[in-house]
Amino acid sequence: MDFSRRFFISAAPALTAGTIAAGSASAAAATGLISATDLGLKPNVKGDQSAALQKAITKAGERGMALLLSGGRYEVSAIRIDRPVVLQGIRGQTQLVTPNSAGIFLLETGMATLDGLSFAGADKSLGEDGALVTVHNCASLMISNCDFRDFAGSAIRLGQCAGRVTGNRIAEIGKTGVFALDSVGLEIGANHVLDIGNNGIQVWTSEQRPDGTIVAGNRIERVRVDDGGTGQNGNGIVVFRAGNVLVSHNRVSDCAYSAIRNNSGRNSQIVNNACSRLSETAIYVEFAFDGAVVSGNIVETAAAGISITNFNEGGRLAVCANNIVREITGGGSNPQKRGTAIGAEADTIVTGNIIENAADIGISAGWGAYARNIMVSGNLLRQCPIAIAPSVSAGAGPISITGNMIAQSAKAIIGMNYLDEATGELADTKATVPAHLTVSGNSVS
Repeated sequence: MDFSRRFFISAAPALTAGTIAAGSASAAAATGLISATDLGLKPNVKGDQSAALQKAITKAGERGMALLLSGGRYEVSAIRIDRPVVLQGIRGQTQLVTPNSAGIFLLETGMATLDGLSFAGADKSLGEDGALVTVHNCASLMISNCDFRDFAGSAIRLGQCAGRVTGNRIAEIGKTGVFALDSVGLEIGANHVLDIGNNGIQVWTSEQRPDGTIVAGNRIERVRVDDGGTGQNGNGIVVFRAGNVLVSHNRVSDCAYSAIRNNSGRNSQIVNNACSRLSETAIYVEFAFDGAVVSGNIVETAAAGISITNFNEGGRLAVCANNIVREITGGGSNPQKRGTAIGAEADTIVTGNIIENAADIGISAGWGAYARNIMVSGNLLRQCPIAIAPSVSAGAGPISITGNMIAQSAKAIIGMNYLDEATGELADTKATVPAHLTVSGNSVS
């Protein structure tokens, strides 16, 4: 069976509105498209049309053609697709609605394209444990220009897929916008994800391993924490165990917890994202992560800014550079959360950042004994009660604080024993500096 995606893509723009409306079989054949209407599937028919759609998909597949779904409403659910498929709709007009708790498509095929379709639940209280579209083991997946809305479960759930999820709008979803597990070369880009119950985009692996998913250019807003928890929900983008994931150029705002959270992913990059109005830590790199670059991000108005943490769980090795972090309030989803702009614990360079107006601490270097090989250099800090707070607890390792500019801050550099101030002003040239600290060349005004 030869599904020529290149031919379909090049031919589709030649379709005129008149050709589509006419549903001409001969015209469809000339373009590689066949109209579902010609195969017995009619729009705006009351009642379940799942069998008719299943039949149309099968017939189109047998002919090696893409299936065009005309504008209108179709009540369908639990459609299983196990062969290569191209489904083309008219964006905003072709509406597939599940009348029950089942999702609409379950695809287990090596190649699938869904374009210009609208997927929805008839009742937002249904489908909590499912997804509108589920895809397994697809080596060439394209979900583009589609709309997903009004479903208690997830919008898109992927397992072991490669391909692209791009240009979609996902709204009023109870669980997760896009949940990708064990991906093998996936791009999630330029989607608008909003009004979500738990998480906007999740990239997970079953065990810690390379994944390589690219999450770029998405707009994510208004993510709640409907299922509760202390960070597993309420986030714009979550990476869990997946390695080599690139999260870049996303706009994330108004989340109950974090904009971007990397839990135990190795060699991750979180770069050039704009994050605002977060009720917990804006960017979290935590637990058993090993290797992270957090660079070029803008964080404005969050309970805490950037946290690179959990050396106690093996979390280590990071660069935190060239970020702007300001208006850090403390509190939020966790009333005990301190307003710290940047926190780091082990084998980490913190450099070139601008921090302004943190409620408690500008840069926290280490937490108790969990402090090793931290460089804090070349940062600009303004309007912080304590600008830089290195750990001086028993067992804390080497920390270097050099060449920073500190302005309009009540205290410049103060050693901390966990939550408590444990030294005087270490920026003072006459100060006695603990042996594990290097403090030099800092400007205080």
